[in-house]
Amino acid sequence: MKEIRTLETMQNPNIKTKMFEGIGHFFKEDPVKIMEAYDINEEPKKFITNWVKDLVL
Repeated sequence: MKEIRTLETMQNPNIKTKMFEGIGHFFKEDPVKIMEAYDINEEPKKFITNWVKDLVL
């Protein structure tokens, strides 16, 4: 994807990219019920949590 290539060319160590197969914009399978939009799948949740922890430490 063009967006990922653009992010990777920035060479910023705080930027990480990862593709999650079968998961849409809200990190859930499509379609998303609006009331469940923030209850994301476990794999991206762990990835994002670890990314934030790495930034803080």
